[in-house]
Amino acid sequence: MSSPVANKLSVGERTPVSAKKEKRFALTARDSWIWLLPMMIVVGYQLFEKLLTNSMGEEALYIQEVGVVQRQVVFTTAYVLAFIGLLLNRERVLALLKHQKLMLAFLFFAFLSVFWSDLPFVSFKRWVHFAGMFLTGVCAVSMASHEKRIGEALRWMFLLPLVASLIMAVVAPSVAISVSGAWDGIYGHKNTLGQVVFMALALWLPHSFSGKRGFRKWFVALVLVLILFLAYKSESRTSQLVIAVIVGFWILMVVPLPWPSKLVLAPLPLLLLVFWFANFHVNSLTDYLFGLLGRDSSLTGRTFVWQVMWENIRSHPVLGVGYNGFWVENNLAAVALVSDSGWRPLQAHNGYLDILNELGIMGLGLFLAILLQTLFRAFRLASQERVVGMAYVLVLVSLVFHNFGETSFCRATKPGWFLFIITYVVLSVRTFGNSPARLERAASG
Repeated sequence: MSSPVANKLSVGERTPVSAKKEKRFALTARDSWIWLLPMMIVVGYQLFEKLLTNSMGEEALYIQEVGVVQRQVVFTTAYVLAFIGLLLNRERVLALLKHQKLMLAFLFFAFLSVFWSDLPFVSFKRWVHFAGMFLTGVCAVSMASHEKRIGEALRWMFLLPLVASLIMAVVAPSVAISVSGAWDGIYGHKNTLGQVVFMALALWLPHSFSGKRGFRKWFVALVLVLILFLAYKSESRTSQLVIAVIVGFWILMVVPLPWPSKLVLAPLPLLLLVFWFANFHVNSLTDYLFGLLGRDSSLTGRTFVWQVMWENIRSHPVLGVGYNGFWVENNLAAVALVSDSGWRPLQAHNGYLDILNELGIMGLGLFLAILLQTLFRAFRLASQERVVGMAYVLVLVSLVFHNFGETSFCRATKPGWFLFIITYVVLSVRTFGNSPARLERAASG
């Protein structure tokens, strides 16, 4: 005679033990590093693309318009994998997207700009990259515990090209070091190496006081020495200035004083510098700063580009010319600007000016709202979890200052843009109680 338990098992019911094992297996599969693969593909290609392609020749405007086939294949692969991940976890993704309203609004406005763009196909292709990177970021953080793993993965991925640059400078100096003596590393340009350097510093510096001891502590110290060494050898003045800002903010955050006191003391070094030059120094502060940065009064041709950009913006101040629809070969205004400048800027060398030109006042207003919201969330997280939150604060601060002299915002080829998107999505999960556990409850309920 069969027992009731046997009868239940015979019709497919699970025991509590088997159900527990299945639940553990499901969580293990969902928390696997495989779900970070789309993000790692995008970041990895952005960091090592210069080893595979060269888009800085005389036809750079043409390449910016039609794109690089290799890049399109790699990014499309990452986007497809991310989309599959989103479908497999759609309930949790929908719960997560409720906290992305500003970014979704900006994404939608960028899509609308396709309809008034002079080059709608180019703007649409660039928008697809924007949407794909955003969904890739959402996929990465939509799995429980991944917001912790993302920081670890990013630190190591930004370290690898720096190690590769050091090795190349030693093994093949004719390739990695320019005629002027500045280190280009694996990137072929000192400014690109400098950008990767300061982003790596923002990710690694908070871990110098993370409480780790022994080998890990000395390893972090060695990484920081490598970062600062490459910053010096790259001779990228913009990146060196950003690094100074990163270190200054880091000191401001770790000093054990109340924030009101920190805010009062922070401007003192600048005030003392101005006082010294106003009363005791022969040359003006402006001349000294230009000399220190290795620039002339035109900021290496940037002021001419900015002047032309402002003239162009006046013809479409509200809506712009269309998302990423300016710096391409078929845009006569961009071709004329490159020709008249005497060099190949290929960007406004100011991220905010490029957004204003391409998306107008409305687009720039939306983006600044996203930026302020993300900064607020980062500082809030830093007050709760100092090491994790400080890393995101330094990443954001570095990108904010860097985009005053270069453009990385809204540029799919720039690792800084994808890093900003990842930071935005992660902070929407890590702050205001939007923890993985809470998202689990929202998805199931």
